[in-house]
Amino acid sequence: MFNKRIIFLITLVLIVGLTVTTLGADFREVNWGMSREEVKEIEGLKPLSEKPEKLIYDKGVTMFGEDFLLSYFFIEDKLVRSVYVLDTGNNNFPSKTIFNLATNMPYELMQKYGKPDIANRNWKSGSYSPTSENFKRLVRLGYVKFLYGWEKEDINVYFRLEELNGMVIEKIRYYSTDPELVQLRKRKLEKEQENTQSNL
Repeated sequence: MFNKRIIFLITLVLIVGLTVTTLGADFREVNWGMSREEVKEIEGLKPLSEKPEKLIYDKGVTMFGEDFLLSYFFIEDKLVRSVYVLDTGNNNFPSKTIFNLATNMPYELMQKYGKPDIANRNWKSGSYSPTSENFKRLVRLGYVKFLYGWEKEDINVYFRLEELNGMVIEKIRYYSTDPELVQLRKRKLEKEQENTQSNL
């Protein structure tokens, strides 16, 4: 009887602990500040690419019916930001799908985070229908750019649609607002800028 009570209590503690961890996750099922190995264990899949400061996954990351790349970024082995990227540069990728994603993804983020603090829809050409089959080409030419941002107390989220090296890129970036992790990012950026200037 005593052993059964001990087993029950241990099981209950594990269940409660797992529930709290899942409910308290900052992004997907992970938390800011986690180590690379902790994130790998939680994701449970083999990364497409693995470096000391970056993990990239290309499996098991599907949104709006499309496969995204998922990247985790670390500084001093602490998770500081994450990015979903949809590379629509493939010529076979439908223009209408790109438009639908560019419309639906910000809407879904609004449902979760509320009214955006940044909402820029840059249309440089007024001679086309935004639902036309030319949408992808117009983005690639730089006529269309979207930027939405939600700057919350516990997280910053940014959606961007843009042209990059002749390809259409849609991405959602997530940043920790934890003061310690913000300082880590700041110091890393300052160091990179110093290295760039020293190489000039």
